[in-house]
This record gives sequence, structure tokens and C-alpha cells, in this order.
Amino acid sequence: VQVEGPMKKKGSSFNVAARIGWIEALLRPAINLYTLDDSYYVNDYTRDGNYAFGDFNGKFTWHPTASDKVSASFYVGHDMLILKEVRPDKKSSNWGNVLASAAWTHSPSDESGFELVTYVSDGYCVLSDTETYVSPKSSYVRTETNRSNLTNVGARMDAFRKYGWNNLGFGGSFHSLISRPYSIVKTKKKPAGGKAEVTATYHDDNRFSLSADVYCEDEMKP
Repeated sequence: VQVEGPMKKKGSSFNVAARIGWIEALLRPAINLYTLDDSYYVNDYTRDGNYAFGDFNGKFTWHPTASDKVSASFYVGHDMLILKEVRPDKKSSNWGNVLASAAWTHSPSDESGFELVTYVSDGYCVLSDTETYVSPKSSYVRTETNRSNLTNVGARMDAFRKYGWNNLGFGGSFHSLISRPYSIVKTKKKPAGGKAEVTATYHDDNRFSLSADVYCEDEMKP
């Protein structure tokens, strides 16, 4: 589904779109039919599951003057994969990306101009494993979740200036990268809605890096 058009403020417009995948309509029945001999996985083979994805993105643009344009963009994407086994156990994976950016373009004439862009993005992946254990003496549900993130924040500028048969371009960029390789949380609780007990939590140290660059070029057409 996509909707676009002008807004009330003069010189502004919007464009938004949303999608969902249809592949689960074929994949889910296929997973349900896929079974292996019991001896392969000791009765832990896949019996039910689902894969689905969707995303949403949009852009807003505004022209405050004849030589200026301001825009904002965003995007959200999400995928999930769930596999259930013969026992009341479940494995799930969720991953996706979130992105937002803003840009300002200034072109007073065909001879000069610049563009400034700032952005932030976050990619994530969550793996979860849930196991249910029932016996006459003890019953519990154990869940282990592993989450990882990769976040990027930055800005860049590109400018040009024409004079004679020279077209001078220059600019630069700066960004920081934050990485969390993994964060594991283990919980254990009774199936009948008992209070969850966090048995172990592991947080790996974040990795942080900075990067910057500048450039200058001249295109000549005698």
C-alpha cells in the first residue's frame, strides 16, 4: 500500500508505503508437511512454524524557498521465523532494521550548491529458544534470548562550485559505529504463571568506533 501527494503547506509533499510478505501462505503449509523419521532428532523434528516479513517507509519533503529543499525519511523493516517442535518447545528469530535521515539541499544557482545529510540506523537480531519441561517433581519453562545490535550515526556534506571550465566538488563525512555482539538473558519460571527467575545474564562489552573523511575534486572541460 502506497500513498503520496501534496500537503497543506505550499511546496511540501509526502510519500508513505507499507508492505507485508505473502510467502508464509506457501511456506507455513510446507513446514507443517515436512517431517523426518523419529530417530533423526529423537522426536524433536519440526512440526509447525512460520516465516513472515514486513516493512514501512516514508518521506516528507518541503521547499521553503526556491533554492532550498528539506526532507526527512524513515524506514522500519522486520522479519520473523518461528519453528515449533513435537515437544512444547519453540525457537524463534526476529531481525530487522530501523533507519531515519534528514537532508537539506541548498542550490542558489546552477553554479553552486550543497547538500547536508544526517542519519541514524539500527540493525538488530533476536534469537529465542523456549523449552518446556514437565515431570511429577518439577515443571518449568526455560527461555534463552540472545540479542545483537549494530547502530550507525553519521552526517555527510557534499558541495560544488562551477567557474569557467572547472567544476569543483568537495565535502566530507563523519560517523560513529556502535556494536553489541551479543546480550544473553536466561529465565526460568513455572508454566502456571509463576514469577520468572532470571538465572543468568551476560552482556558483552559494546564496541565503539569513529570514522571521518574529506575529499576535493575538480572536473575540467576545456
